[in-house]
Amino acid sequence: MAETTGKCTNFASCTLAYRNQPIPYTGNPVCPECGQPLTVKTASSGPSPVLLIAGGAGALILLAGGLFFAFGRHKSPPPPPVITQHTEDAPSSPSTPEPAPAPEPTTPPPSVAVTTPSTPPPDSPSATTPSTPSTPSPATPDQPATPVSPPPETPSTTATPAPQTIASLMPAPQPAERDSAEPVSVEKTIDTNIAGGENQTVRAEVLKRIDLIPNLSAGDRQKLYTSVDRAKGMGKVITIPFALGSRTVGAKGIEQMKSALQAPQVAPLVKNPMVVFVLLGFADKRGDEKINQKISVDRAENISQVLKEQCRMQNVTQPVGMGGSTIFDSGNLAKNRVVEVWAVVPGK
Repeated sequence: MAETTGKCTNFASCTLAYRNQPIPYTGNPVCPECGQPLTVKTASSGPSPVLLIAGGAGALILLAGGLFFAFGRHKSPPPPPVITQHTEDAPSSPSTPEPAPAPEPTTPPPSVAVTTPSTPPPDSPSATTPSTPSTPSPATPDQPATPVSPPPETPSTTATPAPQTIASLMPAPQPAERDSAEPVSVEKTIDTNIAGGENQTVRAEVLKRIDLIPNLSAGDRQKLYTSVDRAKGMGKVITIPFALGSRTVGAKGIEQMKSALQAPQVAPLVKNPMVVFVLLGFADKRGDEKINQKISVDRAENISQVLKEQCRMQNVTQPVGMGGSTIFDSGNLAKNRVVEVWAVVPGK
């Protein structure tokens, strides 16, 4: 009897169906976990002739490519054109023209300096009075005549300051603010009913993405999967917005998170050491999908670190990157740059 396998399609309540795991069976094709009929797939006994032909054709193509590389490698192909792709991590922005440098003030030469002489000029009416020749004051050997001092080199007028340019009036550039313009928000009523529509949808999405979480051991991955899959209750608690391209939250956001954890509807969940907080990180849909996935993971991990180190949370926190999304608002992309904190109440 040929070995047969099947797959369960009961995605609503079967763990094997969520994992898309092949289920071997003999006899009646029924899922051993939920008892639903399986989609049967019979294992083939040998390689298909079509695959053999395709394999031979592939070998010929590889051989031809090797010969072409051996005889034509002296010709270096032109470099591919550089294509700049704008993502949330590197958003496009119009280039600001660099302001023109301020002109340096020039110092007039001494020959053209404006002076205010202490005595009137020779052509002044007050200077044309002749001196009396009969009563000169000759110099004596004991008291030499006092020489007339020349006019000063520095003008006595007040110096005019250099004109201010547009560049000098512009404020100095400030560092980018890491906090979003939107504040941290707390759910007024926390609904942990696992049968709720939104809770069921988020639970299914989290179960799909548990296998994509990086740096998670197999044991911890299984524990998280079990806690979410068998949770008695699950509900959204806090929403933390992020600025464009930012992967960390600033001091203002941290203080708002501390206040949110002390809210009367949140504090009982935080004091229960059995409650697990799942942190869902999101990015907007612009740009490369892999980059947005990494941004969402970094945001969730940053909130996990803040909750442990800054907010002194003792509960288990697990960051999950949800990637780029438009589920919050397809028109306003800023609404999708958030981290949601979900409380998972374990079952008995």
